Amino acid sequence: MFISNSWQAKVAALMALGMTSATIVPAIAATPVAAPQSNSNKLLIAQSPQSIVPVGTVIPVRYKKSDRVLVTPKESVRLTLTTATSVRSERGNVVIPAGSQINGRLRPADGGSQFVAESVVIGSQKRKYPIEATSAVVRRKQIIDRKTNPDFVRGAVVGAAVGAVASEIFGDIDLGAILGGAGAGVLGETILGGRKRKEVEVVVVNPNRDLDLTLDEDFVLSRNR
Repeated sequence: MFISNSWQAKVAALMALGMTSATIVPAIAATPVAAPQSNSNKLLIAQSPQSIVPVGTVIPVRYKKSDRVLVTPKESVRLTLTTATSVRSERGNVVIPAGSQINGRLRPADGGSQFVAESVVIGSQKRKYPIEATSAVVRRKQIIDRKTNPDFVRGAVVGAAVGAVASEIFGDIDLGAILGGAGAGVLGETILGGRKRKEVEVVVVNPNRDLDLTLDEDFVLSRNR
């Protein structure tokens, strides 16, 4: 049978095209495609071991206003402490620099008072991060009455209820500061029959010695905040 040269040329061209396609397709299929980075991957990067302070870490703190804070066993008052030293991750990286502010509340606990941290402002960044840390419970108590040396109260930072009684006992006394937030119930206990009480039981807190904090949860310095 006679087959034209032009038909043979077309067959050869189709065969060549098929071989070329078979070569190209596997090459394309073998090319890896970069998967987009998920939010979970980003979170793992932000929460690297370099930025995690583990639970149980002790954070030494200082209180600048006074070395004595006096509150009743039922008072809850806000305090701002500062970190006395830099707090590091397990790998030695500074996560919370010295001088960072820790905001929280000194509140009743187990017959005394305990500081509960709520947030920390990191160094010069002025960025606030949540933190879960508590101090030991302070149960050191004393009765303040007319027999008390005024120097014990003078210069102390006191809760509103303590301040009310101290002013009645000692008159115009130089207190370091009066902390609000006691609540109407606690303040009401300082008044009996329209007359102010002449004594008050206080919890005596030395914040520079008593309020060092222990982390109750890992602290994570997230870079994505």
